[in-house]
Amino acid sequence: MLRHVFGKSLILILAMVCSSRVFAGHQKCSADLAGHRVLPGSVHEYLMDGIKECFFAYYEKNEDMTLDARGGGNPGNAIWYAHNKPDQIPIAFPKPRSRVGLQSWVWQSICNIDAVSFIDIDGDGHRDVTVIGTCLKSGYSYRHYFVFLRNNDSYVLREDVLFGLLGQNDLDIADIRDYVQYEKAHNRK
Repeated sequence: MLRHVFGKSLILILAMVCSSRVFAGHQKCSADLAGHRVLPGSVHEYLMDGIKECFFAYYEKNEDMTLDARGGGNPGNAIWYAHNKPDQIPIAFPKPRSRVGLQSWVWQSICNIDAVSFIDIDGDGHRDVTVIGTCLKSGYSYRHYFVFLRNNDSYVLREDVLFGLLGQNDLDIADIRDYVQYEKAHNRK
């Protein structure tokens, strides 16, 4: 009889633990975020250290409305990225710092997102966020590679990757991971 009662209790406890895990993260990531015009199809859920986070891209006013010599650039709204836990205030990913006039041009020239990845790109055991952003204006294609490494509860932009791959227009996520691993193996970052 004791084994029968103990067995039922154990099953009840297991059922409660399993159901609380399922329903604890039941909130969905939403494209309805006050104060943000979210890019359609850009909301992605991922787990960061076992906790659900949301990635999304949003439109932001392009402060640098200039066009380059080829007539490119993005004179309308620029696209940038943010993350949050469901039902929490979004946090923008860090933008490139000023680098001889390239800072605003690089991130404000993004019109589309070609790929987003939530894999450990630098081999430290934590998922990172990698974004490939593009824009095709006046026949010239811009393609930029943003690697955001997880650092405790925030992200750090690997500007060396962004500017090191500037001008490369045919890379994918695996190529970016290989580049980061190569730089790490050769003590460059």
